[in-house]
Amino acid sequence: MKRRITAVLIAIVFAVTMSTSVFSARTTEIHAIYQEPRIEIVVPSTGQMWLNPRSLPVQINGNVEYPQIVNIPWSIENHSEVGIKVDAAVSARVASGSGIELSGSSVKNSKSKEKRIFLFLDMKVTNPGVDVGSLDWGSTVYDSKRHMLITDYGNERANIMTLAPANLDGTLANGGIGAFHLDGNVNPDPLGGWNPAKDMVTVKIVFTFRPTDFHIP
Repeated sequence: MKRRITAVLIAIVFAVTMSTSVFSARTTEIHAIYQEPRIEIVVPSTGQMWLNPRSLPVQINGNVEYPQIVNIPWSIENHSEVGIKVDAAVSARVASGSGIELSGSSVKNSKSKEKRIFLFLDMKVTNPGVDVGSLDWGSTVYDSKRHMLITDYGNERANIMTLAPANLDGTLANGGIGAFHLDGNVNPDPLGGWNPAKDMVTVKIVFTFRPTDFHIP
């Protein structure tokens, strides 16, 4: 049986070869077309953060909490037809005349009398319908592998998170939302105290988006 199959295959190959050489050649043209994926991402343009050095009680989402860094989390929404890798660059600018120093480590138990703030960016991937304010933010401890330290000289990180593509009907998919939040702590009793009129910090977050892959229909 094996010999018979081999003979038939040889005959077929030979016939095709002869047919090509006897008759005219045939040409196949392949046209390369660039097809760009649709990228649509919603990013908030501004936000608000408050310093609470003495850890006074603050009501957040109906709960009384005592954070020194107060802000309501924001979110990025991926409405694109492809998954998105998110890169981030963060920096901060201290108001002129403030005297604030941005610390590279926690000042929670510091005895220093300098006016110091420790800030970092925390990000989490979540789903549509989830209140980003209800995510576990306050219990986080700084992790250099997961968080981004905020300094006056800046910090960058590639692929800090990946967002899922939108559903076929264009609605947000599970894993298509990236929530982000500022956390940290403050020296509660610096020399000269805190001055609401002068002691201000502006944090700048720049997001860059790259498609993970693109499936041709």
